[in-house]
Formats: sequence, C-alpha cells, structure tokens
Amino acid sequence: MSKQNVLITGANRGVGRGLVAAFLQKSNTTVIAAVRDPKNPSSASLSALPRGPGSRVIVITLDTADEGAAGCAIQALQTKCSIDFLDIVIANAGINQDGKPVLDTSVASIHRHFAVNTLGSVTLFQATAPLLRSSLSGRPVFVAISSNVGSIAGMDIMAGMSNTSPYGASKAALNWFMRRIHFDEDWLITMVLNPGFVKTDMVAETTKGLPFSPEDMGAITIEESAAGLVKRIDEATRDGAGGTFQNVDSEKIPW
Repeated sequence: MSKQNVLITGANRGVGRGLVAAFLQKSNTTVIAAVRDPKNPSSASLSALPRGPGSRVIVITLDTADEGAAGCAIQALQTKCSIDFLDIVIANAGINQDGKPVLDTSVASIHRHFAVNTLGSVTLFQATAPLLRSSLSGRPVFVAISSNVGSIAGMDIMAGMSNTSPYGASKAALNWFMRRIHFDEDWLITMVLNPGFVKTDMVAETTKGLPFSPEDMGAITIEESAAGLVKRIDEATRDGAGGTFQNVDSEKIPW
C-alpha cells in the first residue's frame, strides 16, 4: 500500500478516536489527530495506539469553535511536520448540548452549535483544500460526520424527539454545505456519513434519565462504527458516493 495522510478532527474521544485507531491499523498511514488540547490525557494517549507497519500519528491543536483555527493548524502542519498533501479529511468534531424544543432554545446555544458543527467543518474544508488537491492517491476525500437527526425529510420519524434542537439544525446546515461542495468541486469526493447510534459519552449524556438504555435502541460500539465508516470511505467514488448522505451501513439517508 502506498503512503497516505489522513486528518481527523475531534480525534481524542468517541468516534473520532475510533477512527484514529482504525486508520492507524493500516500500513504506511500518517494520521493527523486534531484535538482542542494535546496535553489532555485522552489526547496524549493517542500516541500509544497500536499501528500498522510504517504508520504514525501526529497530534495537533485545532479548536473547531475558532474560525481561524483550521488555517493556523494546517500552516503549522506544513511548516513543522512537513506534511504537503492530504488524502482524506474527516470533519468529526461536534457538540450536542442543551437539547430543548425550539421555543426554549437560546440564541446563544444555536450560535455555539453552528460555530462548531457547521462552520467548523466549512473552515476545515477551506483550509485543507490545497493539500487535498495534492493528494497522492488521486482520489481525495472530504467527509463530514453528521447525524440522521439532521435529516429534514426524516424529521417525522423523530417527531417526538423535541430535544434535538439546536444540534439537528446545525447538522442540517452542515449537510447542505457538504452537498454544495460536491457540485462546486469536481475534483473531490465529498460525502456525509452518519456513524450510527454509537455508545459514546455524548449518547450516554443525551439518553440520561430516559426509560431505556442505548443498548435497548440497538446502539453499536465505537469500534463497529469506525470500521463501517472506514469501509464507506475506502470504497467511495465520486460517481457512487459523492454528494450523498449515508448511514454507516451504506444505507442512503434522505436530506
């Protein structure tokens, strides 16, 4: 396998960490793990993850809530780490807080969710596009990790889940930008992936107090989710997966 460079945001926990671990199992792969605080124990421990022959992990600072952070991180990656191309970028960092009906959702909370979940991915794309254009694989991929909660067409299925604002709205906006990029940039494979209902700290927090557990709802492990996401990315083509919104099992999700 030829060498590849993969950048993942929100890489120190949950699905992000699972993706780092999965890509590190490949050979000749450099995984750039973008985190808010590299000194955090969960970030520092990324360097101890098992890896395939010729693979390595680079931990960098990137706070997706800061609109200038992605540009600074990529500049540092080029100058300090001599990274001059990227093959895969995964915009995974996200927040899900203060879930309430729209009537009770503060404007401050909406701004906070859009800053991280929507604009964080857009600025990441803008900052990484030049390095993706230099991909050695010939098939550069930009992936946004979204959620089926961001499906407007699918909202009737979750009509009783009034705690999905403002998280769902920020993911719906993210989905729009990623699909628009697909039409704007014919050199790039752009796709939106739902990692599934995964047993993460975020899910544990959002289901706290409910009369059922994540397992009762068919939650999958982080490892299962990461393996499925990597498979979707590895198999993606522009004509097949480009501009689509898919579940971890490849099922299409309505916008």
